[in-house]
Amino acid sequence: MQRSASLETLPDLSWKDCSSDEQTEALQLATTAFRAMLAYDDPSTVEARFQKQGQGEADPVAASVFQSGQNFVHIEQDNSYACAWEEVSGGETDLYLVFRGTEITSMQDVEDDLEAIPSTADWFPQDARVHEGFLEHLAKVQPQLDELLAQAAAQNVRHVSFIGHSLGGATAFLAAYRYLALKGNLPVAITTFAAPRIGSEAFSRWSGILSSVTSTPVQVVVNKEDIVPSLPFFFHIPWFTKRKVLHRAQDLGPLEAHSMKEYYSRCKAVPMKKR
Repeated sequence: MQRSASLETLPDLSWKDCSSDEQTEALQLATTAFRAMLAYDDPSTVEARFQKQGQGEADPVAASVFQSGQNFVHIEQDNSYACAWEEVSGGETDLYLVFRGTEITSMQDVEDDLEAIPSTADWFPQDARVHEGFLEHLAKVQPQLDELLAQAAAQNVRHVSFIGHSLGGATAFLAAYRYLALKGNLPVAITTFAAPRIGSEAFSRWSGILSSVTSTPVQVVVNKEDIVPSLPFFFHIPWFTKRKVLHRAQDLGPLEAHSMKEYYSRCKAVPMKKR
C-alpha cells in the first residue's frame, strides 16, 4: 500500500500560502535532498564546508546542514562510495549515511547496475531475491559501514538515516534493511531519490513487514518523468513505503529528470495546494 503526494512549482503560490505543516514537510524533504547531493561532491570540499560551519553558504538549507554537522568521513572501495557525518540538534546527535549514485564514467558502477540477476544473501529469507549488482555494490563498503554503525551505537547516537540517489538509493535500502535484519541498536529512517527496484515480491513483502515491525519510516521520492524507479520491471520496491511523486511546471526528459540536482530543485518547490 503506497501513499502519494505531489510537489509542484506553481507561479501563483508562495510560502505564505502554505500551512506550517506543509512548510515543515517541504523543508525537511529539501534538507534530505541536499544531504543526498553531498555524496556527489569532492569529499575534501565537503569536509571543508563542514569545518566552516555554514559560514558563507548562500543556500539556507546548505547552511543549516553544515552548521549542525560534524565528524565528516567518507568510504570508497572499487567506486562504491558513501559519506557520513553527525548532526547535533537540541543536544541530541543523529548520524547520516549517504550513498552516491551511478557515475556514468565508471564501468564498475554500470556493471553493478546491469547485473540484474536475482540473488540471495544470508540476512534475508531464502525465498526472496535481490538484484545481485546492488548486493555487490553494498558489499564493497559493508565492513566500514559496520564499523561506523557500531561506533555510533557506542557513542549514544539517537538515530541513523540512510539516504541515497539512484544506485545509491538502492544501496541505502539494502544497507538499512541489513542493519534492521541483524538487529542493529539504533532507530532507522530511509529516504531514497530515484532509486531503482531492488528485489522480488517476497523481498518486498519481507522488507515492508520489517519496516512496520521496527517502526522504520521509509520514503521513496521520484520525479514524474524519471524512468529509473520503474526498472528493472521484474523487481519491486519495499511494501508500505511512503511514495512522493515530484512534478514541475514543464516536463523534462528522463535523463534530466533523473539528476539529483533536479530532485533538489523540486524538493525546494512550494507544496501543491489541494483544490
